[in-house]
Amino acid sequence: MYLCQHAVRSKLPAARGAREVAGGFVAWRAAGLPVEHAPRRERADAGRDAAAQFRSWAGRPLRRSASRVRSLAAACWFDWGIAVFDRLLLTDERRWLAARVSGRVLELGTGTGHNLTLLPPGSRVVGVDLDLDRLCHARRRCANMNRFVPLRADMARLPFGDASFDTVVSTFTFCEVADPGAALSEAGRVLRPGGRLLMVEHVAADTRIVRAAQRMLESVTVPVWEEHFTRRPLVELPRHGFTVHEHRSRVGGIIERIHASR
Repeated sequence: MYLCQHAVRSKLPAARGAREVAGGFVAWRAAGLPVEHAPRRERADAGRDAAAQFRSWAGRPLRRSASRVRSLAAACWFDWGIAVFDRLLLTDERRWLAARVSGRVLELGTGTGHNLTLLPPGSRVVGVDLDLDRLCHARRRCANMNRFVPLRADMARLPFGDASFDTVVSTFTFCEVADPGAALSEAGRVLRPGGRLLMVEHVAADTRIVRAAQRMLESVTVPVWEEHFTRRPLVELPRHGFTVHEHRSRVGGIIERIHASR
């Protein structure tokens, strides 16, 4: 938890991009991920042992501020909201996704880690998100999962080499992505040939009345939270080199399961 708190507060130079791993190179190596695919900062830590890294992190002061408290409160509220939504609608969707995961896994928009406890034992998972507070929730939720690496990263500029992962998963993530096309291109780049892309997303409904209601909702959610309800990742996948093997609409057509490969 201490390391996680540090990860929330530390910053990287803008020129290197907004990405950070809670646990550093030691966590990356513990997950069994290739050193050459680690972000540059973690590769630089390769020659330092865990004790040296901890002394470095522990020596930095932790500062609290009003914005810090707001950020933590937002992450807690997000975690609670997702938990309620899960009980109502999403448990089966997450189990469907977890049953198809294999090999090295990249989770896009891992949030507070609600998928992680359902993944097969021994899964090697990197979870990326731009919100470090959510990533810290995910790390605490998976404290016994040694092969989980939470990483701050932009999905449109993933800091991994080509063909780094066997499976890429996403649940209710592309509704908030600023550039979904770039994120899909990056997902295809880091996915090995024949690897799986598994998505569960809320999408534009099949019926006109529900779609109209979704557009009305977007008039508030898009400017305030950048939350979209009428996107359709399924139609974008072929444009980015994916072959769709399975897709199914659920809950009146507002939730869609997708299984595709590169």
